[in-house]
Amino acid sequence: MTTIDAALPSATVTTGPGVVVTAAAINPVLGDLAGNTNRIIDAVAACGDADVVVLGELAICGYPPQDLLLRPDFVTQAWQAVRNLAVRLDAVAPGVAVVLGAPAPADDLPHGAAVGVPADAGGARLAANVAVVLLHGRVVGGYAKRSLPTYGTFDETRVFLPGAASARGNTPVATVQLDDTRSLAIGLAVCEDLWTGQWVEGVEGTGVVDVVCIPNASPYEVGKDQVRVGLVSAAAVAAGVPVVYANLEGGQDDVVFDGHCIAATPGGHLVQRQPFGLPEPCGQGPIDPVAFDADLMADTALAQVWAALVTATRDYAAKTGFDRAVVGLSGGIDSAVTAAVVADALGGHNLLGVTMPGPHSSPMSAEDAEALAGNLAADFATAPIGGIAEAATGALRDVVASRNGTRFANPVTAENLQARARGMVLMAVSNDTGRLLVTTGNKSEYAVGYATLYGDMAGGFAVLKDLPKTLVYALARWRNRQPGGTVIPDRSITRPASAELSADQSDEDTLGDYPTLDRIVLAHVDADMNAATIATAGICDAERAARTVRMIELAEYKRRQAAPGPKITSRAFGSDRRLPIARALA
Repeated sequence: MTTIDAALPSATVTTGPGVVVTAAAINPVLGDLAGNTNRIIDAVAACGDADVVVLGELAICGYPPQDLLLRPDFVTQAWQAVRNLAVRLDAVAPGVAVVLGAPAPADDLPHGAAVGVPADAGGARLAANVAVVLLHGRVVGGYAKRSLPTYGTFDETRVFLPGAASARGNTPVATVQLDDTRSLAIGLAVCEDLWTGQWVEGVEGTGVVDVVCIPNASPYEVGKDQVRVGLVSAAAVAAGVPVVYANLEGGQDDVVFDGHCIAATPGGHLVQRQPFGLPEPCGQGPIDPVAFDADLMADTALAQVWAALVTATRDYAAKTGFDRAVVGLSGGIDSAVTAAVVADALGGHNLLGVTMPGPHSSPMSAEDAEALAGNLAADFATAPIGGIAEAATGALRDVVASRNGTRFANPVTAENLQARARGMVLMAVSNDTGRLLVTTGNKSEYAVGYATLYGDMAGGFAVLKDLPKTLVYALARWRNRQPGGTVIPDRSITRPASAELSADQSDEDTLGDYPTLDRIVLAHVDADMNAATIATAGICDAERAARTVRMIELAEYKRRQAAPGPKITSRAFGSDRRLPIARALA
């Protein structure tokens, strides 16, 4: 079983009378209060000579707990775990102040915290999202998060009571006595407070704090590390004291946290633990949908994306009880990159690749699939699906065959039968061997519905779900440049993409060229641009824009049934984008 361990300590700054403040990233398992307690203790111990250790938002229980926070027993147990943690920390790290995030019951808030509405007016909401300070075996201070985000993957107003709007009712300062000679005034904020500036009330320019500590649960997306650095640096200037930012690390369903930690001083000194512990920052800002070109992405950015995919896959498997996986190998680019990610996450010896040739499969597809499995040191099997598809066709002949003598009125029916035969084989393997079935669809094809429900969409985790197709190609080339040499067969990268469900089939014959398709998808999905705006921006002509946007809108029912996959871009399918299925289309 893959284990979830505490990350190494990260960004450190010295403030006040020789006080060392260190941020550390941990990888909590949601709801594992005992295990998370041990991870926190290990992380604090790893911080060596730190006087103050800052950890992530809701580190005690994991983020996002969603409707678990509406269960009284969950909130009560999480808060008791915080109190127990304080006692244990005093035994293993006496005199060290620890700042971390937790859900606190509205009727039992830590000193200094307050909610902005009466607890009895909060409806089903039971808790505040707080930063707490633990020292000398007790909870010695706290602050309730004011800015509760409701965009993207966030829905905090559903489950949390907001912190008080006034600093007088929700002071962002906790003063602690570290030892006989040193005290420290700690300014507190929680994640979104930094982005909205809410935290500065009562702190900015007052000279009342020595350091600002900010627990965070900030999901990864391309270029976000540069945005965070700008915010934290500006916050240090505004506060006039060092600001220490600690993020969570690890995958959680459809988001992945990158463990990015930052310590900044007002004078511009900056120390970071880079996302995923990589040696270099991303090297670029967020993706520009209109100008997106995966071939221009820096290797440092591709390294981050790969690390995000591996982390998400490793943790989804470990946190749901899987240590082995199965992937259908077509010989094409999507299944090759998926398999490479899974092998890097779980080990090639824990991966089974299954190739399933059909009536229109080329010999090179099976050859490339077998070569890939060999490069990854994965198990390999062949399961032809021609007989299954033909048997299904025969069984359906009298039910759905057209009256004009052909087998099916709609030729796509025969194609989908092949895809569903493959899905049936892979699900049978998953059932029989206890392996996680990892699906291979990418963002471009999920966007326009170029995927088969209960066929290639079948499975438990969709690694490439938020990757534009051209980014899949760029990652394949990047992976082959890494130590160890070529993993993904060159032919999988260079040959035209094809589902091989009919004779002479080419994906781009159906979808148009992928570079343009990717920009249309990112413009519409990530930036909410309509067809007319897409055409005006010069991405493509008006006819293609209108046709592609309509395909995206019509495919919502498919995406609603897709497996979860990690968020990589500014807006992913799933909890990041919520649209009704039954509606009128413009």
